[in-house]
Amino acid sequence: MRSEQPGRVALTGGTGFIGSAVGEALAAAQAATTALVRAAPGAPVPGRRLVRGDLSTPSSLPDLVAGADVLVHAASYVGADPELQEAVNAAGTAHLVRAAREAGVRRLVYVSTAGVYGGTLRGGEREDEAVVAPGSTLNASRRAAEQVMLAAGGLVVRPHLVFGAGDRWFLGALLPLVQALGAQIGDGQALVSVIDRLTLGRVVAALALGDAPAGVYHAALVEPVRVGELVALAHAATGVALPTAVLGADEAAQRLAPFGVRPSQLALVTADSWFDSRAVWAATGLVPPARPVIDEPAAAWYRALLARH
Repeated sequence: MRSEQPGRVALTGGTGFIGSAVGEALAAAQAATTALVRAAPGAPVPGRRLVRGDLSTPSSLPDLVAGADVLVHAASYVGADPELQEAVNAAGTAHLVRAAREAGVRRLVYVSTAGVYGGTLRGGEREDEAVVAPGSTLNASRRAAEQVMLAAGGLVVRPHLVFGAGDRWFLGALLPLVQALGAQIGDGQALVSVIDRLTLGRVVAALALGDAPAGVYHAALVEPVRVGELVALAHAATGVALPTAVLGADEAAQRLAPFGVRPSQLALVTADSWFDSRAVWAATGLVPPARPVIDEPAAAWYRALLARH
């Protein structure tokens, strides 16, 4: 449940896809926030102090966490360079947690990813049942960051597929592929765990400002969604016609292989991949959306992406 008085929050990743939504939710809760930015601070934001720094530069972190009650770590490097993955995600998180503990920060929250499961999700696993098996150096580095947080008594939030304005990895990647192929991929019946970025921001903020126990929390709508339903919803919101042709997963993989699309990526939307997320809603007291909604900012974002392909 949310505390009566919002604490002072240190935030990383506040300009990112998810971190910016967390920042909005913290502002709505009137929590005084200090955000880490790599570029020189720009125009002031009411209720937010900006600190210039970087996760891979430990000397820049004490100013971020000074005086903070809570640390929300929503920054990650998601590129392909293994050295940066290690420096930012693993070592950077260790630097950050060390600085936070030295500053007396009492609560730690890390926004991780269901990618740490490495494709082992089959359907309905609780946090204590899902098998952690990172299948890449990127997800291994995110898992290392989780372990640092959990060892320090923190909370780890694992969203799966996140959509909304700014999304480049889920619908932001899938919708252009559908248009490029002129066909839907698979039969659309695969069940997946999804959440929009604004709802995820509210969930993370509620965990940061509340008193939920430390540990791992899945973050998604309670009911899994069929991929075909979400793709149709997004097309309807953008006004772009949904192709009626359907390609099997194998044929789609063959046609997309020259463009660097891997079968494991297609498996995310052609096979069941969802988890039990009831714990986070009980812990925060928030009411989950019944079904996914593509709001106008998200529709405009996806419309613009499709226009460029």
